[in-house]
Amino acid sequence: MPRRRSASRRKSSKPRRSGRRNSPRRSSSGAPPYRRHRRVLRDNIQGFKNPQIKRISLKAGVGQLSGMVYDEIKIYIKLFTETLVRNAVIFTEHSRRKTINVQDVLDSFERMTDGHKIYGGDSSEGCKVYSKKKGNASQATYITRQMAYYQRQHDCFYFTRLAVDRLLREVTQDFNFNIRWTAEAKIAAHAALENYLLQLLQKAGLIAHNQKRMTIMPKDIQLAARLCGRFHMNAAVL
Repeated sequence: MPRRRSASRRKSSKPRRSGRRNSPRRSSSGAPPYRRHRRVLRDNIQGFKNPQIKRISLKAGVGQLSGMVYDEIKIYIKLFTETLVRNAVIFTEHSRRKTINVQDVLDSFERMTDGHKIYGGDSSEGCKVYSKKKGNASQATYITRQMAYYQRQHDCFYFTRLAVDRLLREVTQDFNFNIRWTAEAKIAAHAALENYLLQLLQKAGLIAHNQKRMTIMPKDIQLAARLCGRFHMNAAVL
């Protein structure tokens, strides 16, 4: 009597798959297979809004900004991010890794600022916006209240997390398209960027005060950038 085949050995009605999985198939016309397009990011510096820069300036003790200062600050934000990412990529490739971690960002920031540390950034939450109180307060009183309100805040960010992430990816793809970022490294880079901008605006405020002015001008930002680090000497090329 012939032996019956077990259920596991029965032939299935479905055709067997070939050894290649997800192999590109040519069309009937003989055209080459479709390849996934990598999106190239550009001009993400516009994600940094002027009200966010204004809040950081209030925290730095600067009450008034000229209208031309915002574009100048965005130039130095882009330049600082490029230098930070370049050093972080160098540390990552030297360690034979493809992912930037927190230590790479910290080492990069210390190298750029001659040993300064990153303060704040323990949480990725955004800072609250000052709401105007009822009353007929003068403009000087209103600005002073805003400064006191923002200077009491800590461990929060003024720039949106999405804008910083897009700028980091845009700058990283210019150095190495295969480099990735950990979530903690993005938060550390975000904190480093806001720390640098806070220091830049504080020095610009002192320069303007020395010239007996209350409004920050682009020339104050340029001089303060030269005082903040040696990597800003070629900023006029941008």
